[in-house]
Amino acid sequence: MFSAYEIGHWKPNPAIFLCAADALSVDPAESLVVEDSVPHIRRGVAAGMPTIAFRQGEGQAHELGAVAVLDPLTDLPATGLP
Repeated sequence: MFSAYEIGHWKPNPAIFLCAADALSVDPAESLVVEDSVPHIRRGVAAGMPTIAFRQGEGQAHELGAVAVLDPLTDLPATGLP
């Protein structure tokens, strides 16, 4: 579990995602973010992580940089993403 309080960076700063990737020895580009709000989608994209928008409008999500839009989440395997 990772906390903004531990690293001193809060939304929409992508530091929490980057901290998690670093702690797990995972390249951010090899990670996958699934988020359901515009600020969090932006944060995943800013971290350089492929980001999936959950329950967001198709056009808006892609404009934000999301690589896919899901609703329901059970469609995740069909994206072919890690």
